[in-house]
Amino acid sequence: MVVCTCGKPAVVQNSWTNRNPGRRFFGCPTIGSNCPFLGWLDPPMCPRSVDIIPGLLRRINAFRGVVEELEEQRSKYKKYIIIILEGFGAEPIAEYGAYSKIPKDLRKQILTWLRKQPGYYEMLVGSGSNF
Repeated sequence: MVVCTCGKPAVVQNSWTNRNPGRRFFGCPTIGSNCPFLGWLDPPMCPRSVDIIPGLLRRINAFRGVVEELEEQRSKYKKYIIIILEGFGAEPIAEYGAYSKIPKDLRKQILTWLRKQPGYYEMLVGSGSNF
């Protein structure tokens, strides 16, 4: 067990600085402490890793933002679809959280109605945002 200079067991943390991206170290467990204790758990990274990893982390975070935005849009459209299906008389199946099979003629009627709605095409192809 690694012990901090203040006498408490040190905790493993991750460094997210540009010089040590993702490198693990032992640090003081007291949050906000001015304790100078630091002990590296991982060996130093090669210069190429130090150059590449911060950019990769930024890209991952950007993609996470895109995924969150798409999940919000999906949730919004799911609510719209539920309202539309209920408006056309579809019965929810509670145990599955889904709707009963909709007869072909009713599906055709719903699709015809949807195609006439403003923004229908944009909803299908996306908002045009570039990844």
